[in-house]
Amino acid sequence: NPEVREALAEVVRFWMSRGVDGFRLDTANYYAYDRQLRDNPKRPAGSHPLEDGQEANPLSGYITKYSKDRPENIEFIHFLRKIFDEKANFTSIGEIGSSEGLEETLKLGADYVRHGDGLHMAYTFAMLSKEMNAEYFGHVVGFTEQMIEDGWPCWSLSNHDCTRMVTRFNCFAEREGFQQMMLLLLLSLRGTPIIYYGEEVDMEEYPITKEELRDPQGIRFWPDIKGRDGCRLPFPWDSAAPNQGFNTGKKPWLPAKNSLSLDQAQAYPESSYHVIKEMLKIRKANPALQKGKFRQILLEGDCFVFERKTKDQTLLIAANFSTENHSIKLPLKVEKDLTPGALKHSGSIKNERLSLPACGYFLGKV
Repeated sequence: NPEVREALAEVVRFWMSRGVDGFRLDTANYYAYDRQLRDNPKRPAGSHPLEDGQEANPLSGYITKYSKDRPENIEFIHFLRKIFDEKANFTSIGEIGSSEGLEETLKLGADYVRHGDGLHMAYTFAMLSKEMNAEYFGHVVGFTEQMIEDGWPCWSLSNHDCTRMVTRFNCFAEREGFQQMMLLLLLSLRGTPIIYYGEEVDMEEYPITKEELRDPQGIRFWPDIKGRDGCRLPFPWDSAAPNQGFNTGKKPWLPAKNSLSLDQAQAYPESSYHVIKEMLKIRKANPALQKGKFRQILLEGDCFVFERKTKDQTLLIAANFSTENHSIKLPLKVEKDLTPGALKHSGSIKNERLSLPACGYFLGKV
């Protein structure tokens, strides 16, 4: 409807005039639907949507070809982009949630950002899967780079719609440190990283009870789907304060019950808080981590190695997704170790071999 488009254009221009520098577009591939209102086809037996934990949702039993991912949807995004371009240094980021296979989802996300006439950035749910190993990670990154062409990638490991990363990837016991490795990889990839609040203090998924539910999805489908409240708890600022410092006195909307608070993370030198803080400084100081091209170097067992390269700088990044130590013969000579000093599970170079501990990470200057 052209009148709706113009009304939305007025809203966008209003906020741009008020100094807004960008928009996040929720469910950015859901805006258009089939004009004939045809029913979505049922999903073939044995297939499932990319999003985990939604099997009990009736919508997951259908391929949503008529209710989202419509060709005219991208045309509307192009319409919005022309408005965004009226202001200098403006940006946009879209959530692209697809119910289809992995490669279809990655291609769809790339379609929204290629050629500079769509969104500035878009992230998919590919990294929000329960599955995470070197092969899967490498395929997601490599296929995205192949599909996105001149577009700019965007990466996220958690958000307000999925089980928190620490719990989803089972980052406990022998997998302790896996979440730090993933966060460092997030900050090493080409593109814009999104860090979900609480990841700097290893917030876990809270086992919500039926009485504590707020999310309509959880209320409707309990107990098959427990909703998204478990990943939306108040941020834990202070371990000694009521409600972990989130508010004073009154009970918050959801319980404040995280196992670790910010003050405790700040007091522990090897916490994710300090690892991320140090890595952000490293990222800002090294142009290859900001603008360098991505190239996969090797996938050996459950170890993944890649480089980020500009004209003047080459960096090598390696990660061990397994719970066992590994030693790798590197094809490139590393001149300097840039791995964050706060990282407990860090790799090391000796005799041109890289030793990676379980859930380990390494960053070096070539």
